[in-house]
Amino acid sequence: MGPEAVRLRRLLGLYTCFLHTTATNGQMPQKAAWLNVASLVVLIFTLFFINFVISGLHSYASLN
Repeated sequence: MGPEAVRLRRLLGLYTCFLHTTATNGQMPQKAAWLNVASLVVLIFTLFFINFVISGLHSYASLN
């Protein structure tokens, strides 16, 4: 499994926690907001660091 797939699973896990927190009664909205911010940070990290910096399984398709 490549680094893109690992990061995607972590991101989906964070967004699942976010949706669960917002859907469950009795949870604080501040906690849901911080989970959303953490998910956004992981998404940006995945987009820029994993896809552009680390050569993954598809390094044969690079422009070099």
